[in-house]
Amino acid sequence: NVDNIEAATGTGIYAQATTGSVTVDNKNAASKIDGTAFSQNGGYGIQAISTTGTILVDNLAQIGDAGGTLGVDQAGIFAKLTGGGTNTVTVNNEGAIYVDGAVAPTYGIAATSTSTGDVTINNKGLIDPPTYGLYGSGAGNVTINDSGVVLANLTGIYAESTGAAPACTSKVKVTNAATITGTAGNGIEVNNTKAGGSANVVVDTLAAGVVQGGANGIFTSTKLAGTTQIDTGTADTKGTTVDGIHADTSGSGAIVINTGGLTQGNDDGIQADSTGGSNITVNNNGQTTGGTGAGVKATSSGGNGVVAVNVGGATSGTIGVLASSTGTGSVTVKDVNSNSITGTGGDGINASNTTGTGVVSVGTGTGDRIAGAVLGTGGDGIDAAGNSTINVFTGNDVK
Repeated sequence: NVDNIEAATGTGIYAQATTGSVTVDNKNAASKIDGTAFSQNGGYGIQAISTTGTILVDNLAQIGDAGGTLGVDQAGIFAKLTGGGTNTVTVNNEGAIYVDGAVAPTYGIAATSTSTGDVTINNKGLIDPPTYGLYGSGAGNVTINDSGVVLANLTGIYAESTGAAPACTSKVKVTNAATITGTAGNGIEVNNTKAGGSANVVVDTLAAGVVQGGANGIFTSTKLAGTTQIDTGTADTKGTTVDGIHADTSGSGAIVINTGGLTQGNDDGIQADSTGGSNITVNNNGQTTGGTGAGVKATSSGGNGVVAVNVGGATSGTIGVLASSTGTGSVTVKDVNSNSITGTGGDGINASNTTGTGVVSVGTGTGDRIAGAVLGTGGDGIDAAGNSTINVFTGNDVK
């Protein structure tokens, strides 16, 4: 299509097949999909549905309009593959999408599949403001790449896979300094366990703007062998009522979190938790602030997980840094750039393995001391506890 589409019924473009593929090619950026039907429940900009074929949607047009009841009521773009198999679902969008439906859930873009083929969303357009800004779900790899501003009433970007690691990964990548907002939920959520999956998790906001959620800025969850990798670069990540970054697994897959910008939560600034004995590494290279919880909380239980927290930015919370493991898992807290670590209502640093025999180290040697000031208000400056070797190396004030 190369012209405007005026919807007189519930959908601007509707394409459905049972055994064949579905392709929607709406390539005129100056065109628009709108109409009086968008003021009624059931409005879609584009619907593409197939039972066993591939789905491809390319859209450059604006969908809906801002203000009043001029946006779509259900989804700007809705692509759904229902019949299993290995076929793929791909949505490429560059147009602004406006959603104002009152009956949740609503979507800026939703791409879902029961097949093991890839589900991919590539978005460059403004999304404003559905329940879910971008929503991807499948039984294989699920990838969401975004470079447009996303404002959602619940969750900015949501990805899930019912697949399993190592074959399957759920990935979200944000570029172009785009801001992502989930007003009542999470800014970015990759939640494989909600769908029963154990795929790997990747969140890349290295080139994003602010990622903010009414609950968590970034929330991830997986299980079994699924690994988690979160890289925020200099992007700010904020959770209004819970954590700035929350990553959990009930399995043994490793969790790695690297930050560079401000990370802020009402509970924990960063929380990484495994109940399956995962190795956990947190490198917070920007300011990290918790509220009622810790600045950084990294805990592994149920196995022999190695826990390492490398503090590269000023860190504070009720407890500054809380790190623990079990079994033979070691616990290490290091200060990379002479940063202050502050517990505003408890310990500055609390590092422990009290149920196992893992080595506990705060600083790792005479040449690698905790060089920044450590303050515990209402607790200890440093509380290191274990049943085996305990190392504490400091080079600044500890109060």
